[in-house]
Amino acid sequence: TRSDLNVEQLGTRLVISGKKVVEDSDLLYKGIMSGEFKKQFTLPLDATVQSATMKDGMLTVLITQPQAKKAVEIQVQ
Repeated sequence: TRSDLNVEQLGTRLVISGKKVVEDSDLLYKGIMSGEFKKQFTLPLDATVQSATMKDGMLTVLITQPQAKKAVEIQVQ
């Protein structure tokens, strides 16, 4: 669920972490169905995380980056 998920930008790192808990008492063995997870991604220096949304179990993270500055030609005199 959304409350079990954390999305953070730490400098140039995007960190997604959370905990999945399965509370089905009918299971004999839960295995990897529950537990904590953490995934890190390296972002460009000027990238900024704008938002994170979850819909139908799919996490979408919107990351923006300023437009690249166009090269300026300088005439030699």
